[in-house]
Amino acid sequence: MKCDRECLDEEGIPACVRACPTGALVYQTVEEFEAERRREVAASLIAAASLVR
Repeated sequence: MKCDRECLDEEGIPACVRACPTGALVYQTVEEFEAERRREVAASLIAAASLVR
């Protein structure tokens, strides 16, 4: 979703992100997203490996 950045709070977070009741909207840099995704994949692989043993 495109953000026009007109409704930023004091921390620079768009109002739509703060108000999203399901947490489906996030506001982060591409680098932050990639790092978070890498952590999630690593955790998933570790969990899967523990089931194989």
